Order: sequence, then C-alpha cells, then structure tokens
Amino acid sequence: MEAPSITFLNMTGDVTISWSPDNRLSVLAMIRRKLKEGYVFFVIKKVPLVPVTYKRGLKTDLDLVKAQQVSMSDDTAKKLGLIGGIDDPDVQELLRNGAVVQSIPPDTSSAVRISRHARTILRSQTLAIRPIVGG
Repeated sequence: MEAPSITFLNMTGDVTISWSPDNRLSVLAMIRRKLKEGYVFFVIKKVPLVPVTYKRGLKTDLDLVKAQQVSMSDDTAKKLGLIGGIDDPDVQELLRNGAVVQSIPPDTSSAVRISRHARTILRSQTLAIRPIVGG
C-alpha cells in the first residue's frame, strides 16, 4: 500500500509519520502551519509502506530490518523502543492523539521536486526540512 508520509529531517534524528485518510484534516492543518513557519517540503517517489503488527510476527530487530519499509501504531513502536523524543510540538501532538503513526522512512535519495501546496504534500510522500536560520 502506498501511504502518504512526511519525513522530517534533523528533528532530534529524522522522524517519519504517516496517516490514514480519516486523519487528513488534522495533518493538513499541521502542514499549513509548517509551510507558514518556512519549512520546505520535497515530494519523493512513492514507495510502499507496510503496516506491521505483532500478529504478523514482528518479534525481533531482525524482523524489522527484513521488513525494510513499515508503518506501525504508536503502541507497537513504543513496545519496540522506536519512538523517542520528537523535537516538534505539532508532530508530538499528532502522534499523541493518534492522527499519525511513526514509520520507517522511505529512501530519501528519491526527492523529485519542491512543493509549496499543502494538499499536494498531504497526498504525497515527502521530506521536510526546517527553515535555515543563523545563530
């Protein structure tokens, strides 16, 4: 299944989130806030994200490595120790309320173009970077 996703680069490590269609309005609002804050979104080539649950036999780190591209619920990711601190309150809130799940990122070398349109970002797999600021 090809799920829309956003990989936020350099956010206490890279963080990838994906969502189901019933949560698209919450994610769309977050994308619009990020665009206003100056984030840049790159649309990438779509790759499959495979949902993973314990029922499908994910029991070890090796199982996760073999799966390559996965998405999972917050509860599953927490059980596996994959969710750490997320350095963004908007993304933290979407994860906390279940609107998005943390996923293993797609191949980041396949960036195609920049998008400044929230609805395009919402239905695509993208990379996002924070605005560059001086210190």
